[in-house]
Amino acid sequence: MYKRLYTKIYHYMTDTRGLDNLIWVYAPDANRDYKTDFYPGDSYVDIVGLDAYFTDAYSIPGYDELTSLNKPFAFTEVGPQETNGSLDYALFINAIREKFSKTIYFLAWNDGWSPAANKGAANLYNDSWMLNKGEIWNGDSLTPVVE
Repeated sequence: MYKRLYTKIYHYMTDTRGLDNLIWVYAPDANRDYKTDFYPGDSYVDIVGLDAYFTDAYSIPGYDELTSLNKPFAFTEVGPQETNGSLDYALFINAIREKFSKTIYFLAWNDGWSPAANKGAANLYNDSWMLNKGEIWNGDSLTPVVE
């Protein structure tokens, strides 16, 4: 049912509405089993990812399963399992570098799940692997964007 709904929405948006500039992301919950069972197919997906709420960034399940689909990979939603301010986001960027190196982006959730409401935000955003507003990748180095 999910695959059929996904492809129906895809065709409605692209064929009926003419929206050919959308990026289609398939991102199951990291803590559920059978992550690729609902994958609608390569022609309907641009990026695969995981929604991951965790206590240990190194133990997020599903990365190998999703990257085996040979699509760009992202952490489409991330944050701590509990909103008590104890997650160290510096460990998350280390886990990306050491274990999840195919990650092209991540989106940290808001409020109590955000880096600002937890530890390590400055380390996360100032890490050399991060691109922030005002920087782009030119192929071999970071270059400031001129606005």
